[in-house]
Amino acid sequence: MTGVALARWAAWAPGLETPEDWRAWAREPRALVARGAPAVAFLAPMARRRCDEHSRAMLEVAHACCEPDRRGEVACVFASRHGSFATTVSLLEDLAADAPLSPTRFSHSVHNTQAGLFSIWARNRQPSTALAAREETFAHGMLEAACMLQREPARPVLLVVGDEPVPAPLAPVADRAYGSHALALRLGPGESLRLRLEGADPGAARTGAAALPPALEFLRWWLSGDAALRLHSPLHTWVFERS
Repeated sequence: MTGVALARWAAWAPGLETPEDWRAWAREPRALVARGAPAVAFLAPMARRRCDEHSRAMLEVAHACCEPDRRGEVACVFASRHGSFATTVSLLEDLAADAPLSPTRFSHSVHNTQAGLFSIWARNRQPSTALAAREETFAHGMLEAACMLQREPARPVLLVVGDEPVPAPLAPVADRAYGSHALALRLGPGESLRLRLEGADPGAARTGAAALPPALEFLRWWLSGDAALRLHSPLHTWVFERS
């Protein structure tokens, strides 16, 4: 069993921007099907123009989850199943049409784009990683953050998780259709939140919040005050418990 302390959280989705919005949503959760992007007014105009919708959402919650004096000292885990998928698909469409490709857009399509953008904006030179693990992306992001804390307990870790809707050309083969969203958690050493792994439960059905991405299922659970949360995947059952 792995334990951490959750010191602060921030979340964003279209129409859900403040902590009060999210607490009301947690009491009556609904599926997120829209796409969009926050204003990210804290970025310089040039950087803001270059960011796609996914990067804006991830940077928005990272900004909200860290006070100015902490942004340069946190280690970072950026986790996304697809990353800036819309930008990638748009580049592939340009390539298929023999249209010229934008080097700037390509540099914003790689999976560690948001980690790099955060390090530049926040002047953060601490360790960072970017990962994807299909439907287990959120859980693996939490595990990676916990491992960072195990190695260096004195340095807090910022976990940022998010995704955007799968672009239209690939939507028919997507196994889930989630709206744009991002969640940031600032974690430190402790035991207020514990994570353990169980074997897969083939008969388990995701009920109630089945239309929600795992990161937002976690946020709904955390705000609810319930004792435990089980996130099921074909391979594992990830069990989150509060002490």
